[in-house]
Order: sequence, then structure tokens, then C-alpha cells
Amino acid sequence: RSRALLDHSRHSGVTILVAPIATRAERRADGPARTALMAPPTNDATALRLKAALITALLRWEPRISVQRIAIDEIRDGSLRITLEGKYKPLGNTIRLADIEVPA
Repeated sequence: RSRALLDHSRHSGVTILVAPIATRAERRADGPARTALMAPPTNDATALRLKAALITALLRWEPRISVQRIAIDEIRDGSLRITLEGKYKPLGNTIRLADIEVPA
């Protein structure tokens, strides 16, 4: 049962990260506010704002995941690839979501 809950939380976290705002009928405000941040030029300030948008979305919609690190692995063609590391709060398990493709 605990493995199923952890898997559900992973799936939910990825869904939240890849779903643009207002695209999920049951959660209109779901998703990070990232579209305007993904246009070049990309610099450290933009990367920080992107990470903040991703973390804010997870804090709001998937409170079972405590984010410890988000790495932006690549930004290109209106999308980004990230790796997220954190904890699954209910069980204290380490969670790692790698190579997540986040569209603009």
C-alpha cells in the first residue's frame, strides 16, 4: 500500500509539473506559471524564477512531496528538462524524478 501511495505521488508530481495552468478541468490553477519565463535569453535570474514557479506549483498541489532540489538540465525549443529530488513526507522516502520534459 505504501508503495502505491509513493507511486501515485510521483505521478501526481510529474503531472503537475508538465500541465500548463488552466488545462486540467478539475484544477484550473494547476501547473506552474512558467510560459513567460522560458523565452530566451536564459540567465541565472530566469532559472531561479523557473525553479520557484515549479516549486510553488508542487507546494500548492502536491504537499506530500517536500522539494529539496530542482535542477534545470536543459532549456530548448520552448521546453525544459528537469530533475527533482525531495522527500515523500508520509513515509520519509527519498524521491527522485529525472528527465521530466516540461513544455512551455
